[in-house]
Amino acid sequence: MPPELPEKLLFPKVSEEMLAAIGAVATQWSLLEFYMDRFTWALAGMKDVAGACLTAQIGSLPRRLDAIISLVRLRNLDGQIVAELNKFAQASWDLSRQRNRIVHDTWSTGTETDKTYKLEITAVKTPVFKFEEFTVQQILDVAKDIQRHRFRWNALEEKIIAALPSEISSDA
Repeated sequence: MPPELPEKLLFPKVSEEMLAAIGAVATQWSLLEFYMDRFTWALAGMKDVAGACLTAQIGSLPRRLDAIISLVRLRNLDGQIVAELNKFAQASWDLSRQRNRIVHDTWSTGTETDKTYKLEITAVKTPVFKFEEFTVQQILDVAKDIQRHRFRWNALEEKIIAALPSEISSDA
């Protein structure tokens, strides 16, 4: 059964500011994925283009992290680094879900109030079919959270590079 509309009429459009905020979420996420891909290529000893041929086939951040964790284990790095990668992967899950909902859900604007609504339709163990009001600031806050997560990745990447044998870390 479809959800009740929050207003009589909704237009399938949103403000330029909201579009920019949604774009900021997508951009921050793509930067995080790029840094992870680039690190994967170096850790696997691959040139950028050859590595990109492989990582371009990895569709999600959790699978990217699986690959990185496997490569770190292959290099016999300290178990503490694997533990930190696993913590990072866990922290990535909620951000990934938020990013997916922001980028892939349907957005509209109420004709009576000019409020912006996102229609979420999912069915991961429990069906969800609801409208939710969002502000530009709420979306920008998610973009900032993703950016902070990317900075956390950059610090973790540096820690891994420092733990690698010198002949490998010079390539990373």
